[in-house]
Amino acid sequence: MKLDDISVVQKRLEILWSARLRNKSKSKEAIKIQDRLSKKSSKEWSGAEEIRKWREKR
Repeated sequence: MKLDDISVVQKRLEILWSARLRNKSKSKEAIKIQDRLSKKSSKEWSGAEEIRKWREKR
């Protein structure tokens, strides 16, 4: 019975860890995209304002 409990906990930790890595990867990719867009922008760049615009369009 103890071995089953350990394997359940291990599975949960694996799921949490992989989700955390996936979120980190998405965040890094979003930062790269914002940096690339900010370089193309001729005016001052505000990431928060851009995100707000995209959300309002939905």
